[in-house]
Amino acid sequence: PLTWAAYCQLFLTDKNTPRKNLLTKAIVAQLGPHHTAALYAEQTRVEAQQQLALNTEVFTRSQAWCTLVKAALTAYTTAKQARNAVDFADLIRLAHQLLADPHHHAWVQYRLDRQLQHIFLDEAQDTDRHQWALVQRLMGDFFSGLGQHGTQPRTLFAVGDVKQSIYTFRGAEPTIFGEQIHTYLHQQPAASGQTVHHLGLATSYRSAPAILTFIDTLCRTPAYQKVLADRAPLHHTAHHAGAGGDVILWPAPTPLPAAPATPWA
Repeated sequence: PLTWAAYCQLFLTDKNTPRKNLLTKAIVAQLGPHHTAALYAEQTRVEAQQQLALNTEVFTRSQAWCTLVKAALTAYTTAKQARNAVDFADLIRLAHQLLADPHHHAWVQYRLDRQLQHIFLDEAQDTDRHQWALVQRLMGDFFSGLGQHGTQPRTLFAVGDVKQSIYTFRGAEPTIFGEQIHTYLHQQPAASGQTVHHLGLATSYRSAPAILTFIDTLCRTPAYQKVLADRAPLHHTAHHAGAGGDVILWPAPTPLPAAPATPWA
């Protein structure tokens, strides 16, 4: 008997798109307009049914994967609770919950206000939304008064380079530093009459001129301009001006053909 996969191949390509050369002119002439229209209608139906079948397969596999992940996360959470342990993500989440709690945040902020004088945000380009929200909570009163520090103002120092963001797999968003943090640090202090110093470091003490020229050129492209903070053309200077260097672009690797996998094999 003809399988569904084999039947689909009569109407669809390997990418499950309709065959453009479904019928030749000679076959159309033999079939006539009625039968020709019926075959094209069948092609449309087969395409829709195949897409539904593919979507169903994706849903089924995703559902099974979610079941597995849920079980793993439950076991992981249970193990942490048994040991009274927290991981890095828990620290951020619980600290933010504490500072956002409407019943306790005022007391927590008061206690912190007596101890917190300076915030140093290092590698700011790798800040995710939860971390930035936590920092905003911590410095909520930095620009609204002197707080518990009398005549000594509190300060914030953020250092980062969006070109060096490498933690997107952990939720980091370079645009947070390039847009949100950059905008916040220029609006909030200015509104309270405080001074913001934006210091750039255009001299590299590590890279060679050839590498810096390549980076500057790459960062002028529209894709990179979207995440850069000031949109100004980059121009780096090498401290070791005479150092040799090369930029070699390797061709993208071609993936090897994979054998069809048997689910749950």
